[in-house]
Amino acid sequence: MAGQAELIGGLKQMLAKHELPGAKRHSLEQVLGYLERNRKHMRYEICLAKDYPIGRGVIEGACRNLINDRLELMGMSWTLRGAESMMRLRAVRIYKDWEVVWNHRRKLERRRLYGVRHADSSGTRHQELPRAA
Repeated sequence: MAGQAELIGGLKQMLAKHELPGAKRHSLEQVLGYLERNRKHMRYEICLAKDYPIGRGVIEGACRNLINDRLELMGMSWTLRGAESMMRLRAVRIYKDWEVVWNHRRKLERRRLYGVRHADSSGTRHQELPRAA
């Protein structure tokens, strides 16, 4: 936390010592306010000690891989609801959870349509798909 205190202190000194134009002063005041309000959430020393990534590159890479590569294909246009649905399906596919999600969805649909809660689906699994098609 010493690094955070030094950063905040340095920015406050900059604010006090320099005559900054209105927009720059306002931006710096907003940054300082954000850092002070969120200081307890910024535990970089712990993350670094555990070798966790602290840069935004990991998140941006995941967004590109998960979302942009699929949604920004030529000729595509999406509603917010459709894009969210596609993003969820893409995450299921990428993380190889398709079977788990499909089983859960099947149970929900069976409950919705027939009121069946705990039916054993092991014997009917291969029968349901051709019937549904």
